[in-house]
Amino acid sequence: GVEKSVIADWKEADILVIRSDYPLYGKIRYLAESEGLTPGDIAFTENVEMTLPVPAERTAEIRKKITDLSAGRAEIIEKEKRLFTVIEGQTVYLNEN
Repeated sequence: GVEKSVIADWKEADILVIRSDYPLYGKIRYLAESEGLTPGDIAFTENVEMTLPVPAERTAEIRKKITDLSAGRAEIIEKEKRLFTVIEGQTVYLNEN
């Protein structure tokens, strides 16, 4: 019902996929969270692949910070543009399939 309703602040984001080793992942995640960003999906295999929605106007700044932090070792892929919001600590995408 209405008591469980939330107001969502939808933002356009560039969806970045960041691949790194395990020690670097912790540093990148800390950086993202200290910048007010909430990671999406995270896959742990031989490396870590983290999906990070970044407000479009901050993409260049965040890419540079990750590149500098990782000394260029993290692979950053711009996947797509999506509308997203964060509800109760979880990243939610508009029109998610």
